[in-house]
Amino acid sequence: MEEFQEELGDKDKAIADRDKRIADLERQLAARQRNSTNSSKPPSSDGLAGAQRRRCSPRKKSGRKPGGQPGHMGHDRQPVENPDRIEEVLPEKCKHCGTALPQASGECQTVGDVFRRQIVDPPAVIVPVVTEYQYPKLVCPCCQKGTRAELRPEHEHEIGERLTAAISHLTVARKMTRRDVSATMQDLLGVDISVGSVQKAWEETADAVEAPYAELKQALPSEPVLNGDETVLRRRKIGGSVTVRACARSKQGAKDGPCEKLLDLLAGRLWTGQVQKTVKAALQGPNPVQSAFL
Repeated sequence: MEEFQEELGDKDKAIADRDKRIADLERQLAARQRNSTNSSKPPSSDGLAGAQRRRCSPRKKSGRKPGGQPGHMGHDRQPVENPDRIEEVLPEKCKHCGTALPQASGECQTVGDVFRRQIVDPPAVIVPVVTEYQYPKLVCPCCQKGTRAELRPEHEHEIGERLTAAISHLTVARKMTRRDVSATMQDLLGVDISVGSVQKAWEETADAVEAPYAELKQALPSEPVLNGDETVLRRRKIGGSVTVRACARSKQGAKDGPCEKLLDLLAGRLWTGQVQKTVKAALQGPNPVQSAFL
């Protein structure tokens, strides 16, 4: 009986040791499976073991050459009607028989339409316009004392409105640093402006748009349409893609209306028959959304 109890105790100890070993192995396996793709670990900690991050796109090669495909409608810059300068380029000799052709404009005889090629280029030197506002003292005919006009508010700063707008555009829309904006003004326009002046110009613009911003913020909740967005849905079975564009209604609109259904599509659903029915119903319903479906 004692031997049987000792044997049971040994088996219980062995089972406990195995359970502990299994728990340690499971913990090691879980730690090994964690990498930069499924945790906050940096990619440098992945090493050569375990699952590796996909290094390329999972999409298969289409076999087509990069760039515009056959049948694609190009979007070229439209020529201007009144160019600043016109130059004629005349051929020196006939490409058919080799006879020399006249080069004087009065002796040339043309046929057919004129081929035009317009080239856009800024001037060699972009010279900013410097305006000096002078405030002379006028002598009073009565007391013979001088009087100078008060400084106008628009003349308090040495940077004009257009230059201030350009600085604000580069700082806010183009995400350039103040130092880069200062260097850009010096390189392109020859305007020597300090980093502090760039910051001051940005602050002036912010103060100028504060009132319109507050007005728009107050008016937007009552508008029927707030913003628009678009996404590309790929059709896996037949290839190609479809772009869905939709406008979002304000919070006062219906929560289950056609616009909300279209916004659900923007989350990335697959292009299926149900999606087609939803889009067509949204565009052809009694209260259609202001959107375009291509």
